[in-house]
Amino acid sequence: MCGRYVVPNTTDELLSLFDATGANAADWKPSYSVAPTDPAPIVREWTRDETVQRDVDLASWGLKRGWAKPGGPAPINARLESVASNGMFRSPFASQRCLVPMPGYYEWQQDGRRETALLHPRRWRCAGCGRPLCGDRGNGEGSG
Repeated sequence: MCGRYVVPNTTDELLSLFDATGANAADWKPSYSVAPTDPAPIVREWTRDETVQRDVDLASWGLKRGWAKPGGPAPINARLESVASNGMFRSPFASQRCLVPMPGYYEWQQDGRRETALLHPRRWRCAGCGRPLCGDRGNGEGSG
């Protein structure tokens, strides 16, 4: 799994690309090196009063569970074959799904060099389990 990725879009471009109506990512600036410690945009769809909304929010990268100790692990990826049954990911996978705009990502070379290759599949997005850094709308769980 990649350890860094790119989001070259502004908040307005993300709103248009994902047909989203709201954004709490107004401060987002395009980045060509989003690291696990960086807040980055996610796209969430939620329902309130039978109306479906799609928002662009900022979220930090890494799953932080409420029961985890401060400074404890915050995994940045999960295996597709076990995400629905793994105790750490089961609940977020069931109720906190999101899209992560990721039109490019870096893969480190396997030969031990500290070089990376930028891979950019056309219109690529990544599935995620996410909730925004601030605010509480729809069925979201607030800060996280």
